[in-house]
Amino acid sequence: MPVLKKRIKEVKVDKLLDYSNYGNLGRAIKRYLAEDLEITEQYSARTFRKTFITLCRSRYNMDASVVREIVGHEQGNTTYKYYNQISIDRMKEELKKFVRPIVKKKQQ
Repeated sequence: MPVLKKRIKEVKVDKLLDYSNYGNLGRAIKRYLAEDLEITEQYSARTFRKTFITLCRSRYNMDASVVREIVGHEQGNTTYKYYNQISIDRMKEELKKFVRPIVKKKQQ
């Protein structure tokens, strides 16, 4: 949370992360993890995305269509795309179900 708050203050308006492709974003996240957080395990942007989706669906029972919209997965068919639009308010309500997991640090 402190990192996101700092980034929001820096950017003020527009996207928090503005990378032209997934590869550049992935490298930036790996660099941030290693340099700023000193995390040496091999995590990637995909790791966090997959974990977020898994927790939303399995632990917090969030609606699949809302999770799909939040993470930007493309809709499976035209009917879904045009007739199942999800409002920002609905996404906010579903995200309230998500509780950031507490990760215990390893004993050294």
